[in-house]
Amino acid sequence: MNGGYVRDLLLGKAPDDLDLSLCLRECAPDMTLVRIMDLMEPFARRRPDLDVSSVKVMNILSDTSKEKNIDTAKAHLGVGHPVVRIEVDFMPTIGEETYDDTDRVPTRDVRGTAEQDALRRDLTIGALLIEVTAAPDAEALGAHAAAEAMSWRLLDYYGGLADLRDGVLRSPYPSGRAAAQVFAEVIRSSHEQDLATQLGLAPPPATLDAAAKPALVPGTAEAAAAAAAAEEEERVLQVVWWVKVLRDDPLRVLRAMRFAAKLDFTLHETFWTAVPFALPALQTKVAGARKSTELFKIAKAGRPALLDFLSLSFGRPLPGGGLPCLAPALFGGADAKGAARFLAACDGFDGPGLVAAAAALPTLQPEEDFGACLAAATYACTMPPQCSPPGGASGADGASAMAVDPPAAAAAARGGGGGGDDDEVDATCALAAAAALEEVTRACEGLCASNEVRQAATTPLMCVEALLQPPQPQGQHTVFAACCGAPAALGGAEVSAAEFCALVHLWDTLKLDKIQQGKRGTGYLPAFALALARQRCSAATAAQLDARLAALSAPGPEVSGKSLLGIELLPPHMRGTLMSQLNVLCRLRGEPVQLVQTAQLTEYLSSTCDGLLERLYAEWYVDKADAADAGGASRKRELKTLYAPQRGGRKK
Repeated sequence: MNGGYVRDLLLGKAPDDLDLSLCLRECAPDMTLVRIMDLMEPFARRRPDLDVSSVKVMNILSDTSKEKNIDTAKAHLGVGHPVVRIEVDFMPTIGEETYDDTDRVPTRDVRGTAEQDALRRDLTIGALLIEVTAAPDAEALGAHAAAEAMSWRLLDYYGGLADLRDGVLRSPYPSGRAAAQVFAEVIRSSHEQDLATQLGLAPPPATLDAAAKPALVPGTAEAAAAAAAAEEEERVLQVVWWVKVLRDDPLRVLRAMRFAAKLDFTLHETFWTAVPFALPALQTKVAGARKSTELFKIAKAGRPALLDFLSLSFGRPLPGGGLPCLAPALFGGADAKGAARFLAACDGFDGPGLVAAAAALPTLQPEEDFGACLAAATYACTMPPQCSPPGGASGADGASAMAVDPPAAAAAARGGGGGGDDDEVDATCALAAAAALEEVTRACEGLCASNEVRQAATTPLMCVEALLQPPQPQGQHTVFAACCGAPAALGGAEVSAAEFCALVHLWDTLKLDKIQQGKRGTGYLPAFALALARQRCSAATAAQLDARLAALSAPGPEVSGKSLLGIELLPPHMRGTLMSQLNVLCRLRGEPVQLVQTAQLTEYLSSTCDGLLERLYAEWYVDKADAADAGGASRKRELKTLYAPQRGGRKK
């Protein structure tokens, strides 16, 4: 038994799968895993004592796998009474693996030893094996007795058990080999050699073997020097072998980070030295869809694990100068048309801002949770091209540079003031949301992300950008504002036209009507959108947004769209606008009334609101002389240009 099954057993968890490795090294050449699979069902029939009632074998060999001698299979076994279905993955113990520069699938020796099989795995905690041996008289025993009589032996060749106890993630490495020899085999190209020099990674000088070493006196300078040399030898071996592991299959970078987040383990420092060698392959050899699979597994592990992973991806600096962090290599790939689409390299990251924004999220399904948290992480970055305040300088390529770094902007929003005009800060915030939206859209395309993930990642950022750029009020907003009075929810001040316009804008932007009907769309998370805005906008604007959302979250009217059909002079293209305005008006007035019939709506607007409907007519329409009337005595109403439908039927 190997891999995650053994790891979970030792961690006291119930394993969710069973992986078995069969050592074929001492078997006849014609004894292959495929042949063993063919023999399983008749064997089960001959051995009713095993209590295996059904065997369904599914070989999972692609053409590529067959060409590369990868012998794997999956079987579903029906066991016991009542029957329990068990899924088992089978592989032989793998020996030497050979990778090329363009493919993550290696050519393998399928008759390796258990120790060789453990060495090829990416983490020591996944390189643990349990050797299981049946009792000599197993055939004479019943199924349960035979199981009890099995012998078990833990095979730990590379310190996986100690790493489990310490909560550390490392790669196995061949400690019996000279670091200089392994270095020469792994660090081959001139680029890698230059990178190794830049990172201070060099093969240690050859040392005498133990038999040839003179006896060292403990506590002497010679003994200390020998100990330091041995430590450096082990460090170089660890780093260089991890370079091989990550470069051979760069998806292992993401897997290691997934386990660090899921298990709350620490990645060994040598991981970060090795990662720069794997970055080119991570961007070119790993499909975006394959990354999405790993990312979804992280999201399924829960939000704390997801936030830890994102903090590592965006916030952990990388040595070597290739990329400042891992995020640009992780979040992206080839889109549906084969074009490379990745996040831009970020210049800074506000980790506390990510955590603060995510704290406003409700419990979500994994895909929406991942998309929303990715939006928060991207928005917490400074990424070129980013934004600058109006009139700010742009870079030579025409893309403007971010002028307010995330920590400073967050502090300004939380502490009140930041040395700049509120309008300028808010404009910068809106531009930052637009830039983050562009980045996260590119990342989702490169990852071939699901629609659920895309909407969850893009919608909150679109909301932030829109909320910080409210439209100019119109005359109809002045008419409505005059009926609102001085709501306590907004501090007891008279509602201005601009404030009423902003409230309607917030209502529409966040789709509060759908939310209050229990029909929330993916990514429409009002508290989260405001938490994102709060990271960068001015303190005054943050307080206004919070107050507006609180006011509009109060119980409101029951408004039917059919009731609007009977309002004779209401243009069809303005029905949605009036519906939003009514929802806002009734909440500010504290009137959760029923407006489901035309008569109820007319009564409310004309009588309860002191002639509001007539004043709206006067605002929407202008009287013009009827040209057909020679005397010009009769007049007809015509919508003002401001309220007339635009070409194509959209509202103006």
